[in-house]
Amino acid sequence: MDEQQTTGGTPPLPENNEPQSQELPVQQPQMNQSPVPEQMAEPMSAPRSPMKSAKPKWFLPAILLAILLLGGGAAAYVKVFQKSPESLWKSALANTADGIQEYLDASFARQNGALEFNGSFKLTSPVAADGSVNGQWQGQKGYVKLDVGAAGSRINAEVRAFPPEGSETPDIFINVDGLDGIVGLLSPLAGSEASQQISAANGQWYVIDHTLFDQYATKNDDKTTLDISSDDVKVISDKVMTVLRAHVFTDDETKAVFEIVEKYGKEDFEGMSTYKMLVRVNKENFKSFLVDLKEAVKDTKLADLMKSGQDDKTLEEALDFENILSEIDRADFSNMQADVWVEAGGRFVRNVRLYPVKDKKDTNYLDIGLNYSGGDVLPFVLKAMIDDDGDKGTTTFGLEVNQKSADLKATLDVSVDSDGNSVKASGELQVKSHEGDVSVEKPEGAKSIYELLGGFLQGFSESSSLDEFQLPDTTQILDDVEL
Repeated sequence: MDEQQTTGGTPPLPENNEPQSQELPVQQPQMNQSPVPEQMAEPMSAPRSPMKSAKPKWFLPAILLAILLLGGGAAAYVKVFQKSPESLWKSALANTADGIQEYLDASFARQNGALEFNGSFKLTSPVAADGSVNGQWQGQKGYVKLDVGAAGSRINAEVRAFPPEGSETPDIFINVDGLDGIVGLLSPLAGSEASQQISAANGQWYVIDHTLFDQYATKNDDKTTLDISSDDVKVISDKVMTVLRAHVFTDDETKAVFEIVEKYGKEDFEGMSTYKMLVRVNKENFKSFLVDLKEAVKDTKLADLMKSGQDDKTLEEALDFENILSEIDRADFSNMQADVWVEAGGRFVRNVRLYPVKDKKDTNYLDIGLNYSGGDVLPFVLKAMIDDDGDKGTTTFGLEVNQKSADLKATLDVSVDSDGNSVKASGELQVKSHEGDVSVEKPEGAKSIYELLGGFLQGFSESSSLDEFQLPDTTQILDDVEL
């Protein structure tokens, strides 16, 4: 059956796992209506005489008609609630595309608003460390605060961006506190002079004046620079989504990058009822997808980015596109397959599993999942499990996306052992809309960043006999920066 359609402002994913009967295109007969003539709908009264009454001639045809109608209703019920794998796949792809589009729309709606973010991390092996970050940002102003502890010491840092009146670029203020706790550790390497500079910098505000950035902009006026506005990003997003809908989120055999190879059947996946199938990449459709994607962005700022430094070339020449297609032709696509679990109602793709080590599928795989149970938040999960050649463990990256508000929450959990070395770490970062304007206070008594750099270079030069150290040419400091 056709996939369920969503309307503007309605989450593409219903808030429960049961099929919504009001949205089903198959109409079932009204069970309170009789398929037989009107007089048969009335209760049969007891016979008034012992005479044997004859059955009406239409009695048997009426029963057959009722069976036929009820049987048709049952068949419709089976068709709706026991969807074919193809219809589940089609519906899940369409709903996934709708969910992504709704999130993008929400993101663009708030792109000029204020944001606030906070996060933390913890490392237990190979060393013990932890920290946190929080801040707010709006346009050219904002602040970021860091707190990091390791090896018995703790450092706090803060960065503020404050645009002076009449300037389109901000002054950047930097403050680091807690350096006095590591001076003793650095003294043998840095020497007494540099150690004194570190102590002097502790808790002191330093400023990078906005004129440095203005100077860079002026110096590069005659060069091709990447200047992407929010409108440019919206254009790119719309064009890319159009191509994705046509080639990725579709079951059209003439265009679909992914095609069903095998249908395994119903299976419980981590507590959710799903239908499992095997899909593979269609080589020719994949090539068509790349061609259409290239054509879609050809006249956008994304093309300018991909041609950066090669302005005399076409996009095809800059990408060496013909060679890319030739490499795809020569590539073996027979192993480009994945197991897929689709939610039993066809609402979304629950999980896609890739196998990088062909003969160790049970212990080596990459999961791309959506553990959705209802609401506006889509919890995506990227999980890598490895047990091969001395490496063993799991790495899990989570991303919770709110379709309505565009708020994000990212998580990371790492537990890996490699040849006797262990890495165990976890962290999270939340980004959400901030109500009202961001307020940033300009620090008093800030010193120029050049004073800090000069003192450090002089201290390290004297302690290490590095006579060739010179102050950097700040006109070149941003030349290699690509936005």
